[in-house]
Amino acid sequence: MHGEYLLSVSLADERPPEKCWGLLLPTPPSTGDQRHRGVKVSEGWQTQQLVARGGIQGAVLASSPSGNYSAPIEFEIELREGSLIKEHFFERSGRSTDPQADARQVFADLDLPNNATNTEKLRKIVDCISQKYDYGHDFRTDLPLTCDRLRGNCLDINAALIRLLRVAGIPHAYYIGFFFEKNKSIGGRHCWVSTLIDGRQEDWDIAHHLRQDAIQVSSSLNPLPGIRFAMSTGWDLIFDLPFGTFEVPHLATPRWLLSDGTAMDCPVKVSYERRGSTEVLSSELSEAST
Repeated sequence: MHGEYLLSVSLADERPPEKCWGLLLPTPPSTGDQRHRGVKVSEGWQTQQLVARGGIQGAVLASSPSGNYSAPIEFEIELREGSLIKEHFFERSGRSTDPQADARQVFADLDLPNNATNTEKLRKIVDCISQKYDYGHDFRTDLPLTCDRLRGNCLDINAALIRLLRVAGIPHAYYIGFFFEKNKSIGGRHCWVSTLIDGRQEDWDIAHHLRQDAIQVSSSLNPLPGIRFAMSTGWDLIFDLPFGTFEVPHLATPRWLLSDGTAMDCPVKVSYERRGSTEVLSSELSEAST
């Protein structure tokens, strides 16, 4: 649904954890489907603009001298049709998506001809992942991709998809954000992979197709109708700060940056409203929402 939206994120934590440097907030990327128009925090906060290594994903480091974190963080996002952002589709190394021997073996087992096009490779890869995985949250993370059957949530499924895309040399981008299903006052974190072949972008959400028992996965942001917002792009984001280097797997929701060099999820409540509309939907997000 095109239009201008205000996405409000309220922190569940009343105060920051001990030995905390600040709160890392995502700067939503502009994509072919949305345009980022700004991030607003309380006037009492101190902020610093950041960019992850690679120069694509932005962030805001925020701190509140008064310790008041009750005011919501507001993200202004316009949903519209626009041009794809080619800069998002360069290959990025990261421990979550670097292809190992199991991914290379799975790709070899696809038995593609030497002259296979990227379109043919992509179809084989998507079918392979969708047939190999069952959607769920009770799964093991130590099983190789060569197993006949695996179980995972959308993070795990998309990580496996990206590993095979990297072996195949297919340009791709990873996005994570929020999804609010149409006509339901529920929402959750939502992630997907976009591919770029011959100048054409396609969006893939294998996990939600599996949740809907789809016979074949087709390219779409989500088989369910609703509103979706991308909050960050890229995996294994690294931010270099004066007081240390921090790596986060993704940046859909704010994260506390701790003095020991680690980052901790911050529980949040998210609501959105469309400019000029009285509709306001909200949802408390959890780890199980992807």
